[in-house]
Amino acid sequence: MEQWQRNNPEILHALDMKVTHSPRRALANSAVTITHDLGLLGIFVPTTSGTTAGVVSAFRPSAPLIGICEDESTARLLMMHWGVTPIVMHSNETSDWENMIYTIANGLRFKLKNQSVAVLSGFGKRSDNNQPVLKILRF
Repeated sequence: MEQWQRNNPEILHALDMKVTHSPRRALANSAVTITHDLGLLGIFVPTTSGTTAGVVSAFRPSAPLIGICEDESTARLLMMHWGVTPIVMHSNETSDWENMIYTIANGLRFKLKNQSVAVLSGFGKRSDNNQPVLKILRF
């Protein structure tokens, strides 16, 4: 590996630039950092495809990472990502984020009183479907 790096510095630099200039990765990293710095209870990620939860899991958050999806196949995909706890909920339950978090927290026995959580959503697989949102909810 070291010899390859010495022989191909321009390729290595191009790879680094591509990774660090990704809006998805930047926002996911921000969510993990904010969660850690503010001592948030967890990161809740409503997702239809699993993309958002997968990007966040790459940053290895120390807080629980909850991936909320609508079907079992996406839940199985979420299980393959590091640290993601998949939860299957119907789409009408995920539209109101506060109620969604209350429902999940009760099921997981999280205590929400005087706690805050991060909610991150909106990473589409296609760039034209990308409208990420990071929100902190206080309970």
